[in-house]
Amino acid sequence: MELPFIDSLRVDQSKITGYLLNEATGRGKATFFLRFGFRTNDWETLAAALMTQARGNPVVSVVDSPMRSRPSVFRCWRAQRLVQLF
Repeated sequence: MELPFIDSLRVDQSKITGYLLNEATGRGKATFFLRFGFRTNDWETLAAALMTQARGNPVVSVVDSPMRSRPSVFRCWRAQRLVQLF
């Protein structure tokens, strides 16, 4: 199964610069992505890598909540795959 609405997939700048690459709020996630050379001043590169990952891999699980269902494309990043995307 692929992600629903795959054609309208987007990654917001604020999610990347304010969380995924922000060591104060993103902690371990930021440390991980920064280690691979992703930077806030070039946030589009990480956005493109995340979208490539989402488009190129099947949904592995769906988390249901009272508000909505959230499909997950991957359970963890693989460093080798991430380097290829970057």
